[in-house]
Amino acid sequence: LGERRTPIVSLLNLKGGVGKTTLTAYLGWALARRGYRVLLVDLDLQGSLSGLFVPADVLAPLAKENGRLLQHFLKAVADGDRPKLLAHTLPLPQYNAHSRLVATTDRLAYAE
Repeated sequence: LGERRTPIVSLLNLKGGVGKTTLTAYLGWALARRGYRVLLVDLDLQGSLSGLFVPADVLAPLAKENGRLLQHFLKAVADGDRPKLLAHTLPLPQYNAHSRLVATTDRLAYAE
């Protein structure tokens, strides 16, 4: 990581209702508008960030058929595989052509 040139920004707070999801969405949008590639990873057990960008009727098939959600990536890692995170992303056309989202659903709460 010492040679990493790509900054990583994380928004964390244990308290609910403090604007983490909203701030993340707008910060990602602002960076994308400036031409940056943005990768949003939804680690919220409720899947709130994913719900902003991906309708529930689109997320459901991804969860059942394609295995392209965050919990599928984490399960593959736990099983000793070396999955590519890019294979678990969805495009974010609302931002720009180079921005992606690693989506989750409320099922992440049961991933343990």
